[in-house]
Amino acid sequence: MIRSLSFSLSLPSLCLLIFLCGCGNDPKGQKLIEADGPKIEDLEELQELATQSKEGVSLRSSLFKSSKGDYLIGYQLKTAEPGFYIYSLSHDSIKADGIGVATSIAIVPNGVVTSTGGFAESSESVVETNETLGIEYSIYPDGNVTIYQPVTLSAQKGEFEVQFSWQACMKSGICKSPVINYIVPHNLDLTE
Repeated sequence: MIRSLSFSLSLPSLCLLIFLCGCGNDPKGQKLIEADGPKIEDLEELQELATQSKEGVSLRSSLFKSSKGDYLIGYQLKTAEPGFYIYSLSHDSIKADGIGVATSIAIVPNGVVTSTGGFAESSESVVETNETLGIEYSIYPDGNVTIYQPVTLSAQKGEFEVQFSWQACMKSGICKSPVINYIVPHNLDLTE
């Protein structure tokens, strides 16, 4: 199984760790990366890499470049129907008695694109409590989030794959089938 988080101590990774801990929220609620890391509003979208829909969630992956020259992939996950939420990266299904599948993202190693750090989320996850079951679960409540991952490119053109897991549910308990270890082909072409 491919692990989706990196705990490297490089400066970009440290900045993303600060970001993931919730530090540096701006007044509009959009989280910003502190120190020398790229800010979300400083990102230029270079290319759409992939689009897919599965089990009530649409995925759009795009390559971004920061004003400092760093590359990031933004994975936008959005529920197709109102009222659904998506379990977050930090959801712990073991603590939630096996309920829900956490969002996970892992670039399959092939040499074209390499992850250089952890993730940053455009929206904070929220911890909800199911009083009846006595469990807590972590979600993106509005069913829409973009998850950014810093990367390096070893080529300007090539194909690579990203492995995803996610699940969309409603507070009433209605859930879509979980998507687990779903491989999505991505196409990089910066030669144009």
